Amino acid sequence: MFKSLFQVSGSRRPVACGIEAGITLVKIALRDAEGSLRCFFVRYPELGSILTSLSNLELRTIGVTGRGAVSIKNKLRDRVIKINEFVACGAGARYLMKTQQGDHNEPFVLVDVGTGTSIMAVKGTKVTRLGGTALGGGTLVGLGRIMTKRNLNYSDLCEIANRGVRSKIDLQVRDVYEAGEINISPNFTASNFGKVALGGIEASEEADWIMGLIGLIGENIALLACSLAENAECLQLCYGGATLRNIPALTEVLLESTQCMGKRALILPHCEYLGALGALDLSSQTE
Repeated sequence: MFKSLFQVSGSRRPVACGIEAGITLVKIALRDAEGSLRCFFVRYPELGSILTSLSNLELRTIGVTGRGAVSIKNKLRDRVIKINEFVACGAGARYLMKTQQGDHNEPFVLVDVGTGTSIMAVKGTKVTRLGGTALGGGTLVGLGRIMTKRNLNYSDLCEIANRGVRSKIDLQVRDVYEAGEINISPNFTASNFGKVALGGIEASEEADWIMGLIGLIGENIALLACSLAENAECLQLCYGGATLRNIPALTEVLLESTQCMGKRALILPHCEYLGALGALDLSSQTE
């Protein structure tokens, strides 16, 4: 399955690797001698065969980070450097921002949306954890399964959400106040799932519930992140993490909510590989 990723000859052969072991997924970044990157992720049952393949390569460095970093380091042993998870994510974010915006020296707040969410201030090479929330991809899958009474996975829920309409679920400011009656955007959410509380679920469908759940998760992550960014005197917020892959409904909520709070928002490209790219970059600096 992974043959094409590892059995590469000549200068295209991987020479360095970064691994982030999260709660749900293991993200891996490989770099060849010409500087080209290949990134992919696996689930934990597949990790054993991946580590075997990595141990057979003549890699110069391997950087590991995340909850499973110690276990992976013990299995690979040689040339493995353990990197602090928050430092790795900050380094990965700086790398991705550079690919999109060029050199970026302005401090920013990094919001890493995984199973839960961590929020960090990144100022140069210094990364400081500001806080976080238990809301994240785990919340989406867990509550999504309860709502639908089906054992759906992340991709299933993202697909269902594409058909949903939040206005059937959420009570908006326009539903509570007349136009111009209050100095708040009529599009703001006054109460997540507020229409269900007032009128029941007869007018809504399964897809609407999932969209409402995505709105609840995204808005509250953005509001907390913007508040912490204000305290850290940062205008720029960058969103990353595996939960943001292939879910435009959530990224749209994050962008809109952040902008409404007067901050600049950026969804990092290839954002699920923040930690892996950071571990790759920082471990390579030790050569």
